[in-house]
Formats: sequence, C-alpha cells, structure tokens
Amino acid sequence: MKRRREQAKHKQNGNIMLITTIILLVLTIIVVSCINISGMQFKLSILERNTSNTYYLAESAIEKQVDAVNKSLESEISNLVKEVNDKYIDQISQINSKSKAEKILAAQGSSTIYEDLEYDTSEITNPKIRIKQDKLKLAMQDELYKYVKKHYVGKDLVYTVEGDRTAGNKTTITLKMEELSPLPANPNEFKVTVTAETKNGTTIYDRQELEAKIKIDVPDALDNQIHERYGWAFHASEFVDAPLTCFSDVVITSDTLNVIGDMLVKGDKKGTTYTNAAPGTGIDLTTSPFADPDQNGGVIANTGGKIVVTGNLYCHSNVMVSDGWGGSSRANGSSITVTGDVIANTVGIVDDYYEGGANQSPFGTSGQVSNASISVTNNVMVDNDVMIDRWVNGSPITVGGVIFGTSGGNETQTINGVNVADPNQSSGVFSQGPGSIITATGGIFVAGQPYITLQSGTLPMKLYESVGEPFNGVASWAGYQTNTEDPIENPKYLDAGPFQTYIQKNKVITALANSYAPAKVSASGTTTTCQAVFGAVQTAATAFFYQGGSTKVMSDFGATGDYSGVAELFSDTGIAKFYSGDTEFVDKAWAYNRILGSTNNNYKGLKGYMTAKRNVFYKQVANSGLTTLSFDEALIGLSGLEVKEWTYKDPIQVFDNGGSVDIGNLYVKEGINAEKPWPSIIVNRGSNPLTLTTTGGNVFEGIIISKGKVIINGDITIKGSIIIGGPELSSTNRESIMTGGNSGLSINGNVTIEADPSMLLKVIVKNHKQYRIILDALKITNYAGNTDLNSIMKQHNGNVKYSVGKVFFTKDSYLEIDTEKIKVNIQQIYKKN
Repeated sequence: MKRRREQAKHKQNGNIMLITTIILLVLTIIVVSCINISGMQFKLSILERNTSNTYYLAESAIEKQVDAVNKSLESEISNLVKEVNDKYIDQISQINSKSKAEKILAAQGSSTIYEDLEYDTSEITNPKIRIKQDKLKLAMQDELYKYVKKHYVGKDLVYTVEGDRTAGNKTTITLKMEELSPLPANPNEFKVTVTAETKNGTTIYDRQELEAKIKIDVPDALDNQIHERYGWAFHASEFVDAPLTCFSDVVITSDTLNVIGDMLVKGDKKGTTYTNAAPGTGIDLTTSPFADPDQNGGVIANTGGKIVVTGNLYCHSNVMVSDGWGGSSRANGSSITVTGDVIANTVGIVDDYYEGGANQSPFGTSGQVSNASISVTNNVMVDNDVMIDRWVNGSPITVGGVIFGTSGGNETQTINGVNVADPNQSSGVFSQGPGSIITATGGIFVAGQPYITLQSGTLPMKLYESVGEPFNGVASWAGYQTNTEDPIENPKYLDAGPFQTYIQKNKVITALANSYAPAKVSASGTTTTCQAVFGAVQTAATAFFYQGGSTKVMSDFGATGDYSGVAELFSDTGIAKFYSGDTEFVDKAWAYNRILGSTNNNYKGLKGYMTAKRNVFYKQVANSGLTTLSFDEALIGLSGLEVKEWTYKDPIQVFDNGGSVDIGNLYVKEGINAEKPWPSIIVNRGSNPLTLTTTGGNVFEGIIISKGKVIINGDITIKGSIIIGGPELSSTNRESIMTGGNSGLSINGNVTIEADPSMLLKVIVKNHKQYRIILDALKITNYAGNTDLNSIMKQHNGNVKYSVGKVFFTKDSYLEIDTEKIKVNIQQIYKKN
C-alpha cells in the first residue's frame, strides 16, 4: 500500500514537471511570437506611414506651388501694375498733336478714349479719377494670367522626398501646370496635375495622382486712382496764357512793372460821369452820359511810373500816361512801352487839368505833363481815339506799325428827346499838346472823327478832321456853337475858316498813302483826303472795321504781327457755323470759339478781332450785344475751395478774405541742389487785399488768383500768372482813378511778371479736389457736377465760352491700384486614381 502510494506520488511529480516544461515551452513560443509580431508590426507601421504620406506629399506640392506663385506675384506686382498703367495712360494721352485734339473736340464729348474711365465722387474729401472697376479687373487679370502662364505653364517641377525611418524609401513628386481646355474668353484659372510615387529600390509601395484648379482672384471692387497730369492741347487758357489778367485798373506810380507776355486788363469804364450844359441845343443837361478819358480807368502810368510789356496789351478801357493829380509832386518821365499790339478803348497821354481839379494852373511847363511817352512796336487798335491832351508838353506817342480806330460815329443817345452823338464812339487821332507828336509809321485807318471838349461847359463836338491837331480857339467859332459839322453860313475851318492858318499839320506823322479816314487828315505837313484805300463809298471801310464781309485784313495795310487765320473773321457775313463754335475755328488765336452773334453787325471785322482778343472780359447771348464780366462771373466756383496753408506735398494756399504771403517760404531744397521756388497756387477768395512780400528768395513760380487787390512789396519776379479782381466799389473821382484808387495791382518796387502757362500744370498736389475746382474756375475742365470723363474734358458751353485752353492727360499721369487682395487660390483638389 505504502509502496503504491509512493509510486503514485513519484508519478504525480513527473506529470507536474512535464506540464511545467510544456507551459514553459508554450510561454517561450508565445514570447518569441510576440517579439516577431511586434517587429513585423513595427515594419508595417513604417510602411503604412510611408505610403499614406504619398497623398499628402502630392497635396502639399500643389499648396507649395500656389504659395510660390503668390510670392512671385507679390514681388512682381509693381511691374504688372505698370503694364496696366501704360495701357490706360497711353489710351488717354494719345492727344499729342493739335489735329488729334481737334478730332476729339469734334466728337462733342463722345470720344472713346475715356470710355474706361469714371470720376468717382463717392469720397467727398478725395474724389478720384479711376478706371471702371469691371474694366480694371479684366485688365489686371489679363496681366496676371500672362505672367503666370509665362513663368509656370510648361515648366514641370520634379523633386524627391526621402522617408524618415526606413532607409531606401523615396517619394518622387512631379507637378505640371497647364491652361484650361477649351480656353475661356477671359481666362483666370489653371490646371495643376501632381503625381507622387513612393518606392524602395524598384519596389513601388504607393502612387497618388491629384488634379487641382487654381484661380487668380482679383476683387470685383478693385480700388484705384489715376493721378492726373495735364498738357495743353491748343493755346493755353486765356487766363493763364497772359501773365497778368486784371478785372480792375492797373495803375503804376513811381515804380516799374515789367510784363513779359500779354497783359489783359478790363479796367473801370463808366458812362455817366459829369455835369454840364449843351449850348445851342436847347438841352439843359444835369448829367452827361459822356466821359472824358481820365474819367475812365484802365492801364495807367502816372507820376514817373513805368510799364513795360514785352508782348501785347489788351484793355477793355483806356491805356493812358499822365503826371501830377491830387496835388502830388510831378515826377515826369511816366511811360508805357509795348513790343506787340495795343488794343484798347482810348490810347492817350492826358493832363491833370479839369474844372474843379487840383491843378488850375497848367499854363506854364511846371503845371504840365512833360517827358511822358507811349511807345508801341507793332500796332494800335482802338474803339475810340488815339490822343494827346492840351497840357502835355514834349511827350510823344510812337507807333511802329499802324493805328486803327473802329468806331464810325453812328452811336447816339437820346437826351430829353434829342439824339446826341456819343463822342466816345467815333474814332480819330489828334494831338493838342505843344511839342507832342503822334507818329504812326505804317499808316492810320480810322472809321470816324474825334470829338473834343472845346471849352468848359459844352458837350464834346466832332472835329471836321479825322486826324490832326484840333485848334482850341475854334471854340469861339459859330460853326461849332450850333453843333453842326458844316453849317451853310460858315466854311469848314480846315479849308477857308478864320482859324485855318493856325492849324499845325505836323502834330501827326504817318504814311498818308497808306491811310484812310472819312474826313480830312492834317498830318505829315499837309491837309488832305485819305480815302483811296477803300474808296469814297464808306461801305467797304465799315465792312472792314465792324460789319464784316471785307476781303481785307490788317496785314493787307502793313500791320506787323501774327494775323494768320483771321480772314474768316473779316470776310464773314453771318454764317452759322462760325458762331456755333465749329472746330474748324478752334485753333484760331482770335476766335476762342466765342458766340459773337451772327446777326450783330457791330462785332465783326476788326471790331470782332479786337473783341476776341479781349474776350476774357465779355459774355454774350447769340445775336445780342456784349456785356462785361465781373471777376465772380468769370471765375465761378472759387468759394468752394477750403481755406488751407501751403505745404510742400500740397502747394496750394487758400485765404478766406485777404492775407499775406512771404514767397521766400515757398522754396524747396531737393537733394544736393540749392533751394528753388516750388510751383504753387495761391488763392484769395475774398475782397480784402492779398500782399506778397519776401524775406528770402524773390521769385515765385505758379498761379496767383485774388478776388481782392494784390499788393507786391519788393523787387519780386513772378513766373506764371496773376489773375486779379480788384476793388468792388470803384471810385468816380478823377484824382482817385488816376492815382490808383480803383487799381487791382499795387507795387512798391520793380516787379516782373513773366508768362509761363505750364506753371499751372506743373503744380503737383495731393488734394486733387482743390486743384480741380481751380481748373473748373479757369474754364479748363468741367469736374463740377459730372462723373463722365468726356463731359469733364470737353469745352465749356454757355454765354461764357472758352475752348482754346483745353487740356488733355499726359504720359506723366499714373495709375495707383490697391493690389493687397489679389491672390492665387486653390479652387478644388481631387484624386485621379
């Protein structure tokens, strides 16, 4: 029993050992298997990771390509903008000749060169000229597309990426960019194809093919602005073509005014001025409608003042030289010198003697005007007379060309039921002063006979001669007492009258063979008739002077100067297109596309030419008479300017109602160069004076516009132009008129004003709004109330019509575009396999 139990016990121990051994073997197998499985899992995880990355590497290639394109565009965008800039600037600046400008003007505001532009006024403080946004989007998109195509299409990108855990695993990426097929009308998308292949040696583990569309995104609202620069298409604007334009008088005393270029002055011109009676007419006049020359203003050199115009002098009122006035000391030597033409109402040297005046003792030379002069190189054209007063001693008027007087003496005014001839509407030439000679080298052509006041208290009476020296003693002759030209009971005093022998015949010197007058001419040592040029019938003469239909122009009579293109004006008989502003006449220096009135017979011929040259001061409804313009009527809109200080980046200074400018502060230093005047605009929109001084440089470059008087203190030079309104309440007192009481310009020093019409266009501004208001006021553009560029750039219409000063954009204009939101974006990505 015991033995069996022991045997059984030994047997159990053996089984336990066997089982334990088996278990250990199984555990060993399990451990080994786990080790093998984990190693396999490790290898599989690496392989899986490498194969899944193939897709992401392909996708990443597309993203990197788009990023590269965007960075390239960012660095190149300024050049792409320049391409768009050049396209539009070339389009709008193609007006590089007068013939092209005429064609554009002929289109009457329908030209296609501005069709892609608009004037955006939504930003009140900074309205912009810009490219229409839909047009600009396409243009910009086109440049971007061409750039991307050139640098990326057809240029495959191939690169390899190595696996990071298993040696030998490599992924090769191949990227291609192509245009879409079929190509749309305005392409802005590209196709991108990417192939990514992962392999080890020759074993391919994965291959991914992706395709994407990428798009050039240009915002619909692409903010942009054209910073405009202008050039003149024809002549410069009437206002800035002249260095000095003044709507009041210009009176210079003591100092010297030099004007280089044409001088335009309206001047104060009155009708009703003084009281007297008309003996022999039965009319008791309490107020006469007729003014003496010195009762009107204009351009006046007085008390030693000198005016030198290197150019033409165009004046609506009078051009006069004098001395004295108001009891002031006589300086003598006052003078006006003009190298071109003078067009005025009256041109004369006048004394300061009149009933009630400060000078009641003109009988000795100390009380007379002495050593004064008017010298004109070319021609003098007057509405009234060329004359020298009685108490003017040794003071000549010298004209190198021809004197023309256009008024025929047919203007009358009804006073108490009686028609009285207007003495200021009958042209003649006369000199009363001792030793004072009028010389017209080329000849004299006048349409009437002068009137003079022969004694105190009488109406001016018409002389029997058109040219000569009126003998003052003739006032006692009965023939003049009855205000009749040739009374039956008395012979003409020029022929056989009691004073015939007293008439001096050398007070006027001229070429008698090249002269015309309706009455006698006492000149060059004889009294004669000068009617051969037009003939005895006056219709040919009146056609030339003011009615139109003449075959003659000024140069046919020896007038020196540029009178090209005036034949239409002299020969015109009322054809409609001449007065409608037809572009055929747009480049005529005399025409200015004015509405002169096709049935108005008083503004044709020479009168029409003179009117056109002074047209900046006139307005007119077709077929009606002329009316003069005030400063406010001519320059509309200046009140819209905001008061501001001058800055270098915005060199426009605006005064509300007068002020002072030190022009030495308007200088700028650029680089290593010395300081120089910076082109600027100064505007005084109020009636108080604007004063110019200097504590540094003495040259101003730019434009000065002042409703009030301008005072210039110092020896200052202005290159550009000054436009002046002047005193609004003009004095009627002779002393005040002749000493500058109505003057819009006062100088203390030697002042030079030199024409440079380009100065207005050289002003570079930050605030285009202010600048455009000024251009509109000068009748150059039409920004106010318009958004269409054709309307903005076309000629002004209405009773005040200007067109010669048209401007067009130049190639210096440039386009600014906000490109911040322009990008290339991925539209979609999809797998091909």
